[in-house]
Amino acid sequence: MGSGWQAFIQIRLGLYQALLQDDEVPLTHRWPHNLALLERARQACEKVGLATMSHCREVRHVLTVLGLTDAFDLVASRDDVELGKPDPEIYQLVGAQLDTPPTACLVIEDSVAGVRAARAAGMHCIAVGTPFTRDALHQSRVLEDRWIVDDPADIFAVVDRLMTETQGAVQ
Repeated sequence: MGSGWQAFIQIRLGLYQALLQDDEVPLTHRWPHNLALLERARQACEKVGLATMSHCREVRHVLTVLGLTDAFDLVASRDDVELGKPDPEIYQLVGAQLDTPPTACLVIEDSVAGVRAARAAGMHCIAVGTPFTRDALHQSRVLEDRWIVDDPADIFAVVDRLMTETQGAVQ
């Protein structure tokens, strides 16, 4: 089974690298609601960070293509941590670097591993399912269904609900 899994990972990485060679791919696959949420976070929050399991070179490229190089106060990538998600290391790093306690952080995730990492770091989390992750998010029970966004247009209402329920603890 190990060699099959390794082959799958190599194929996936090869496809990802090929996608990154074409600047049109990130541009045509933008999630407008996530970009709107990022803009809202920039206006409402003291600090905004990005924690991704992509490598730094890849992150810089995508952020440049999308015109988001200055959108985050901190960007942490796979190159900055020893352990990947679901280990909480990357979220702990971002929280510490932004000098923000975990209970004041809100993580927006799209994968089960990412949700597990955020929760293990003690942070609030909302999952925005993609066609690739939606079923796994619901089936895993890592979050209550009310914190899993199936329709990206609902993200603002879910964030507002979380903010109300945590009485504005999230910065």
